Amino acid sequence: MPQGATDGGLRTIYLQATESLPVRLRVAYTGTKGRRVNFTRDLNEEGAFVRCAEMLEIGASTMLLISPPGGDYRPVEVAATVTRQHAQGNDRGVGVKFDFRDDQERAELSAAARNRAPFRHQHVG
Repeated sequence: MPQGATDGGLRTIYLQATESLPVRLRVAYTGTKGRRVNFTRDLNEEGAFVRCAEMLEIGASTMLLISPPGGDYRPVEVAATVTRQHAQGNDRGVGVKFDFRDDQERAELSAAARNRAPFRHQHVG
């Protein structure tokens, strides 16, 4: 199945222009049943795949609190929109596209994804 395709023939173009890095980071967000904490499967400059059992709807907006490994850095809060769902097998989750507030937020997350560098700044809405 091409990258970005979902079951039922619904297709979205999902971050094909950037390389996804296999990065496992803790992600907290609010789902339909309350606060959820899961992990990324991969991350790139434009979005991430978040493993989860409870699917968020395609098109849903959410705030992600992404925590770097270790306790030396603060989590980064970034808005995101769900672009795809993968509901089969052991790799269940959703693809999200980051909705950056400004170029600085994009640059910080981009550098972290590109260099696998830890996130150093916390954004407060």
